[in-house]
Amino acid sequence: QDIWGCRKSFLKRPIVFKQFTCEEKEKAISIYLARKICVLIMEAQLSSRISQLLRLSTSMCKRCKEDTLSRMLYTETCTNTDLEFNVKSYNEIPGPKPIPILGNTWRMLPLIGKYEISDTAKISRLFYEEYGKIVRLSGLIGRPDLLFVYDADEIEKIYRQEGPTPFRPSMPCLVHYKSVIRKDFFEDIGGVVGVHGAPWKKFRTRVQKPVLQPQIVKKYITPIETVTSDFIKRYSARRWRITGRLR
Repeated sequence: QDIWGCRKSFLKRPIVFKQFTCEEKEKAISIYLARKICVLIMEAQLSSRISQLLRLSTSMCKRCKEDTLSRMLYTETCTNTDLEFNVKSYNEIPGPKPIPILGNTWRMLPLIGKYEISDTAKISRLFYEEYGKIVRLSGLIGRPDLLFVYDADEIEKIYRQEGPTPFRPSMPCLVHYKSVIRKDFFEDIGGVVGVHGAPWKKFRTRVQKPVLQPQIVKKYITPIETVTSDFIKRYSARRWRITGRLR
């Protein structure tokens, strides 16, 4: 039974007009109009029901997507958490063990030391072969620890974790040259290599766009080649005077 008590069989029953009185005709017309109204209301109900089902289906799909994304984020978070729990401490990084008082400084001394401080490439190769991709050199008298990383992927992670103002102290000799010896030329500009923190970010922001344009970089190829050639000639001449050898 549907709205207004109309049955489907009743709605399908045809109306046949015969010789009726005015009251009977009015009653028949009223019944006919009532049927039509019932049909329209049923169609409206059906349309409304379909709309509800569509909205429900859309909501369920959206909820499924959100649940899937939540599971993915949860899995990634759990994985990252597991990795964090499995991370070793800084003191567990392998490297030469320092001895009391002398630390690791004695390893760099002539005759008794294992490493030649003048050959950093050789030291790095020995560190990598003996200790692996990450090596900690601690116990250097008057100097902070040195951390050597020989994995390109790990180096990328380190750089990306430093943020917009990284702390990368440069070589003391380079800082002294720019800030003392040639301060008249460099003034307060330390360059990308000579500074760190907020000054590094400021300088990097200014030079990043032009440096990445090949047509601008191309202008400096000839001057750089000239300076490089002059340096090689000067180095060869001094080496010849000191050692008597060109190479």
